[in-house]
Amino acid sequence: MSGFIGKLTGSTKAAKQADERYRAAADRAVYNPWDVSGSYYGDASFNKDEKTASYNLSPELIKLRDMFMRESFNIGEDAASAAADADKVKGFGRDLVNDAIGGSIADSATGYYNDIQSIMAPQRTRDQLSLSSNLFNSGRSGVGISEGTGGYLNPERTEYLTSLNRENSQMAYDSYGRARDEQRGDINYGLGLSGAADQLRSNPFTQANQMFALGQGVENVGMTPFNQGIQLGTSSIPGQQMQQAGYNMGTAARFGADQANVGMFTNLLASGANAYGGGSSFGGSSGGSYGMPGSGTPSYGTSAYWGGR
Repeated sequence: MSGFIGKLTGSTKAAKQADERYRAAADRAVYNPWDVSGSYYGDASFNKDEKTASYNLSPELIKLRDMFMRESFNIGEDAASAAADADKVKGFGRDLVNDAIGGSIADSATGYYNDIQSIMAPQRTRDQLSLSSNLFNSGRSGVGISEGTGGYLNPERTEYLTSLNRENSQMAYDSYGRARDEQRGDINYGLGLSGAADQLRSNPFTQANQMFALGQGVENVGMTPFNQGIQLGTSSIPGQQMQQAGYNMGTAARFGADQANVGMFTNLLASGANAYGGGSSFGGSSGGSYGMPGSGTPSYGTSAYWGGR
């Protein structure tokens, strides 16, 4: 019965129209990112129905990105040869350290000492010949002094030999110091070669990663239109919400007017029902008597009902 009345009065239609308007207003306020095209960085598009998004780099950025990426892959392919070179360098450094640790400092010092003696031998021979010649020519070859040991030494020759012994002692000391320094140097250098080998091995990966990062940076720059579309869609939400509010106010006013019209029509229907039927008594019952009961005067009574009982 209520459905029939709703159709008859138009309230059902008004409610459906209001519902459609509210739905339309809600659709206006839905977040919707914007497509961006013509940017130097590229283009971006959004499909809100399929809930997908995509972006494309500009041709210039594609060329730059591919250059970095290609170089990254080329450097990475050299890792095998770099690893082989690193193994050689590390092996050389390891052998150098082992030889330095296992070597004899005394042997090394003796070798240095003998080398210096060999270098200085010609000059020392000339010095001794010059001294002997001077002593002979000056008649001082036989001059000698007692050393308290029962022998005699020429003072000039004694001075020369004493100086020679001091030089030899200094050379021996320097030879040991040089041998120790060389041992430490070989150990440090060998250990340094081990670290250099590790760097040589990892260098292709480091460079490849740097090139890849540059390419990745270009790719991220290409997402600028994508982010702009999201920001534009976000910025438009307050305006869409205001538009929705205004649309809702118009819908509410329209629905209120429709409801007022429905109320008026309903009142008219009710008035008509009261006037022409529907179980309501019109005038009630009335009775009239003419003459008193028992007086012998006929009495007449009438009863009227709209629709009967």
